[in-house]
Amino acid sequence: MPWQKDARDQLMSTLLPGVEEAGAQALLDASERVELETGATLVAEGEPHGRGLWFVLSGSLSVLVGGVDEPVATILPSHWVGEVSLLDAGPPSATLVTREASVLLRI
Repeated sequence: MPWQKDARDQLMSTLLPGVEEAGAQALLDASERVELETGATLVAEGEPHGRGLWFVLSGSLSVLVGGVDEPVATILPSHWVGEVSLLDAGPPSATLVTREASVLLRI
């Protein structure tokens, strides 16, 4: 798929520096590409779903905590979220909402 070359290059330069192209491609093949519109909730704080590691290919996400509408952080392209869910069996500790149309990889 045409988008995979850009995604592979982005992964290799940020998330997986030093990994060979074949390794990055294997990760892409095992990942799910997700497109979200502006204002979509990716993960909701305290909800039992939403586990997984997400890599932002394009767009951005607001990180909201404690039901407050003011973001505590913004996640930009080439960054990831959800790493805590890989180590912790508890529900998500924050809500993630797209600030604009966004494309992510669920790894």
